Amino acid sequence: ESYDTFRTLFDKLLHLCCKASVGLKQPPVDEALEKVTDLQIDPFGKYAVSSRVTSRRNIQGFRFAPAIEHEERRRVESILVEALTALNEAGLEGVYFPLDPSSELASCRMTEEVEEELNRRGFLFGPPTSVARLSSGLGRHWPDARGVFAANSRDVLAWCNEEEHLC
Repeated sequence: ESYDTFRTLFDKLLHLCCKASVGLKQPPVDEALEKVTDLQIDPFGKYAVSSRVTSRRNIQGFRFAPAIEHEERRRVESILVEALTALNEAGLEGVYFPLDPSSELASCRMTEEVEEELNRRGFLFGPPTSVARLSSGLGRHWPDARGVFAANSRDVLAWCNEEEHLC
């Protein structure tokens, strides 16, 4: 919707910056489950230590992170915590750890040991520090309504209200 509204401006910018042709269509998305493979990327375990797949989403009806109001951010957190903690498939069950220790939404309080583990694994995120991110508003109300959902297996995690509503 936003692209359509500002298409004239965006098309000119894309052409100037990227030499992209105006009117290019996004390639079709193919999410066919039968095309997913279980082929190991490093069958001998010599090179790949881990891999990470990232998806970022925002909830319809809420402003993006830089413009969101305090109570809206808390509502986003509440929606995500309810959805994530309701996951009950094998490997997806987990716990929500708010970054704000006074949050009422914690499935479980983050102990010092858990915090160290999540930090060591790169699962925690901190406040924005760059001028660009701070001036955009990403650090407002820090750390309120932000947290990490971690599956008990630690194979799946989700960040709440980092740069997007769900990362």
